Amino acid sequence: MTEDTVRLSDLVPMHCQWIGLGPDLKAAAYDLHQTVQRLSDHYYVAKGPDIPSKLCWLGSVSNSQQSNRRHRIDFGMLNRYLSNWATAATPLGPDFDCFIEGDFERVPASAIYLSRAALIDWLEAADIECPQVLLSPLATSRSKIKTPRTALEPREMNSVKLLLNTAFELLHAVSQNGSSLKATAAKMDPNASPGLKAKAFSELASMAGIDMKLDVKTISKYLPSESELEDLRK
Repeated sequence: MTEDTVRLSDLVPMHCQWIGLGPDLKAAAYDLHQTVQRLSDHYYVAKGPDIPSKLCWLGSVSNSQQSNRRHRIDFGMLNRYLSNWATAATPLGPDFDCFIEGDFERVPASAIYLSRAALIDWLEAADIECPQVLLSPLATSRSKIKTPRTALEPREMNSVKLLLNTAFELLHAVSQNGSSLKATAAKMDPNASPGLKAKAFSELASMAGIDMKLDVKTISKYLPSESELEDLRK
């Protein structure tokens, strides 16, 4: 399986870990469901309900190679899979209902695969914020592969500037404001996930009366994981 490929069964747990939801896989599935629903709303009229096989396809549990069996996957199937996490009987999540050889067949979600690059392209074309878990593959972090630096878009640069200015204001507020802010800041975990760091950062800014104008998800996008931080420091 290539670094571009991700199992559907892994997507929810990976997203949950990235945004710092702990064991709450159902909340992570709901968050992804909202993203897929927006994607469906954007593409349904122009392209119809079907998802191209280059983006999502049936493989096997042991191999990501596309199955020779004639199959079709659409937005409705992907949305149902994500919404079915709410009532999933096991921590492994629900199975996937796929249209195969002219009929619906229930298959393990571990036999369904997604292309990160193709999905990112569709999200960007629809102007939908891309989940960070797709932009920062765990395999890439582990293998220490460095990607070329690219110029930030104006909107991203504005977000970075807001974050840096908020950090500066927070340092000033903590130094001027007594024990409550200092005590809260002291409890922040430098080794936490990007999602938990973003949540703590946002809460501290709120306590200091600073209007960040950025939500937790956006903040976490610009906070590196531990492995990424090691690369950045080299």
